[in-house]
Parts: sequence; structure tokens; C-alpha cells
Amino acid sequence: MKKLGLILMILAMGMTGFAQKSAAPEEMGTMSTTHKANAPEWGAEMTTNFVQKAMMGGMMEKELGQMAVRRGNSQDVKDLGMMLAKNHSNADMKLEDIAEDMNISIPDKLDREHQQTLDQLKLKSDNEFSKAFVNLVIKNHENDIAAFKNAEDRLPEGKLDEWVENTIPVMQKHLSKAESIKDNWKNCDVKKNEKMNEQK
Repeated sequence: MKKLGLILMILAMGMTGFAQKSAAPEEMGTMSTTHKANAPEWGAEMTTNFVQKAMMGGMMEKELGQMAVRRGNSQDVKDLGMMLAKNHSNADMKLEDIAEDMNISIPDKLDREHQQTLDQLKLKSDNEFSKAFVNLVIKNHENDIAAFKNAEDRLPEGKLDEWVENTIPVMQKHLSKAESIKDNWKNCDVKKNEKMNEQK
């Protein structure tokens, strides 16, 4: 009986140790989820790349906005265009000063990819342009906001980091405005379809 009791006690201790070891990987997995909060800061190359892309994007949005003011088929579209042109122009001027202080060269005109996008919009009718414009604003700002939030986590504290932090809410406002316009169009289409069905 004593031998049997001793064997059972040893088995119980062994099972307890296995359970404790099995818990270790779960604990490591929990710790790894906090790694993003401690993401390493960008070096000079990544910072320069971000500044140049941010300037290119700002120039693009400014051009888009000016085009929408001229060709928008509704006051909402024109207002969005005015907002883009004004806000991105101001943001670009501030970024230009920051880039100069950091000795970062910035583009002074759109690259071929961005220019082609503008050229394609110019070929559309006013109605087609407005829809394409709003959809492009939504797509661009969703991507840009994500990129800026990533930069906010990676940039060292300073003027550039502060510029990024202040620019994100402005872009979110642009995105909300564009989404609101698109939602209004959808509601109008639904009402038109309802009227057409009633007349049948």
C-alpha cells in the first residue's frame, strides 16, 4: 500500500509539472501582443521616404481638390474639393519647412503615377468625374490615415511627429465628408428606385 501511495504521489507531481510547462507558450503569446506599442523608431532612410510620399500625396490631394471645385456636379462635391485644396496646401507648406530643417529633399511636381490618375479624371464627364473623385478621396484617405498612424508610432518626438499627429484629424474629416456624400448618393438612388416601382 505504501509503494502504491508513493507511485500515485509521483504521478500527481509529474502531471502538475506538465501543466505548468504547457502554460508557458500561452504566456509568451500574450506578451507578444504588446510588441506594437514598443515598435522601433524609424531611421533617416525610412523618415525621408515617409516625408517624400506624404508631400506627393498632399500635392495630389490639392490638385484633386482644385479640379473638384471647377468640375463638381454638386455643392457638396465642390465644398469637399475646396476643403482638400485649402487644408492640404496648408499642410504641405508646413511639411516643406520641416523637411528643409531636416535636410530632406521633397518633390516639386507629381510623379508619373499620380499625374496619370489626374489625367484619367480629366477625360471623364462632370457626373462621372464627381463619382470617381469621391471614391478616390475615400480610398486615398483610408490608406493615408493608416500610413500616418504607423508613422506616428515610429517617428521620434519632434516637429515632424507633431505635424503627423495634427494632420491625421484633418484627413479623418476629409474621409468623413467624402463618405457622407457617397451615402447621400446611395439614399437618392434608393428613393428613385422606389418611385419608379410605384409608377409601374
